[in-house]
Formats: sequence, C-alpha cells, structure tokens
Amino acid sequence: MAISSDGSSCTDPGNPLAQSIVNGGKFGAVVLMRTNIHEDLGLKTPTDVTVDTTIVNLRQEVAAPFPFNPLFAYPPPGSCTAYGVRGNLFASDDLPLAATTGKYLDAGNAMYQLSGPGGVRPVMPATIPPLNPVLSLWQIGKNIPNSPLRNSALLQQGDYTLKVAGGADVGAFQANITNPAPLTWTNRDQLTNINRTQPLTINWTGGPSNTPVAIIDANVDLPTNSTALFVCIAPAGSSSFSVPPYVLANVPASRSPRLVSKGMLYVGAMTLATPGNFIASGLDLGVTAATTFSARPVIFQ
Repeated sequence: MAISSDGSSCTDPGNPLAQSIVNGGKFGAVVLMRTNIHEDLGLKTPTDVTVDTTIVNLRQEVAAPFPFNPLFAYPPPGSCTAYGVRGNLFASDDLPLAATTGKYLDAGNAMYQLSGPGGVRPVMPATIPPLNPVLSLWQIGKNIPNSPLRNSALLQQGDYTLKVAGGADVGAFQANITNPAPLTWTNRDQLTNINRTQPLTINWTGGPSNTPVAIIDANVDLPTNSTALFVCIAPAGSSSFSVPPYVLANVPASRSPRLVSKGMLYVGAMTLATPGNFIASGLDLGVTAATTFSARPVIFQ
C-alpha cells in the first residue's frame, strides 16, 4: 500500500494514466507487442516462435477512493506484485480488476490500418471473449519456423502508425508508436527448471536506455482451473534482477505430466506509455507503448 509522507493523496508521476484512473476519465492506450518464444521443452528440436500483437484499449473509468488496475499500475522499480487468477490466463485476459470500472468505448469495428518499416497491413480487430467486444486485441503476425504457415511477422525496430476509423464513442484517430530495439536475455537457456526456494536471477544486455525491464511469470494449473503469476519491474539502467523466494512461493510447483500445467517466463523492456501520441474526440488522453518480450517455458520445482 502506498502512503504519502505528508498525508495527501498519492500520485504516480511515472504513470500518465494515473489521474484518469483515480479521478475518473476517458483514455485510450495503443500497444505494439512482439513476443519471441524459445520452445525447448518436450520437443526434439528447439524452435523459436515469434508472435506480433496489437492492443487497442479504450475505456471510461469511474472516480473511486481506492482505484487500482493491474494493466496500468505496475509495481515500483525494484519490487514485484503477485496475483492469483481463476481460469487459464493464457487463454483469456482475466487479470483481477483488469476490467474498466465504467465502460469500454467504441471506436468502430471497421478494418484498422497499421503501417511501418514492413509496409502497410490491414488488420481486423478480434475481441477477447470474457470482456466487452470493443476491447480489441489481435494477432497481426506470426512466424513458426519449419511449419507450413507463411512467415507473417511484421513488428521490428522502427516507427509505426495505426489508423482507426472511429465509432460511436471515439472519433477517428491516428496513433504514432516507436518500437525500440529489444534487449537480449543472456541467461535464458539456463533457466529451464526454477527452484522456488532460491532467488531467480535474470540477466540481460542492450534494449532501450533509461527504460524499466519487466519480468513476468505465470503458471497455469488445469486441475484447479487457476493461474498464479507475478510481475517484477527492474529499475531503468539495470542489467540484472533477482526475484526473491517469497515472490516465487506464490507460484505452485509444476505438475507431471506437463500437459496439466504450463509455466512461462517473460522478460522485456517496458517502454513508458507516451501521452499525447494520439488525440481523438471522446478521449481525455491517448497514450502509446511498444515492447518486445523474450519468453520461454519453465518448470517450477
């Protein structure tokens, strides 16, 4: 719990969306995300899968005395937050308290247009089943080596523009996003088995300067229909972070056979949401962000 030293209301100067959540308001977040997954468990030949995703989250919040939303409120640098979720988090967007306290805003369901270094690509919004259909998350590209599917991966380092036609609540807008160079997770291949009684140390090099690094881990347990996860934020400028055992203790041990549980570990530089990158009628604030995650399956012991 954050407590102001002078007894006044707490503020989060590193989060441009904080006041919209605290005081109630209409805001939009456009995110570009690439996930590079190193699959080496249960496979004869390890493979690296690339998935490109775009998220358009337009919402209206209601002012409340104790607001919190895990999608827009990460732990302070140097700390972690753990969650327990009912269901399979890999199959939904079911973080606790993740839904808007007001409503999702409609920007239309017409084809969106994303342009960048790889050219122009029309993308049709898909919806997340548990939530309101105007929260759009869609996969815009994928590359699975040695498969019959063509390589449709799109996101790379550079500048992108997403054009949205607009709808009943939010007018047409154009969001500009810069996708930075990704970091390199240097000890990724040594972290297949995670001992929950010992600190989990993550090392990396490169990535955008002066940017915090997120370490996210989730373990789905199908017999109990639940997911446990934690989010840790390493301070900007760091190259290593150790997740303490008391955080790892929130994640249950992996079951055998592996089909009944699935653990995944993600590491990526969290580019700060940039306010003012798009302006649209019906919104008080529009922000953009981009990140590239490196991921691998893990076994919790």
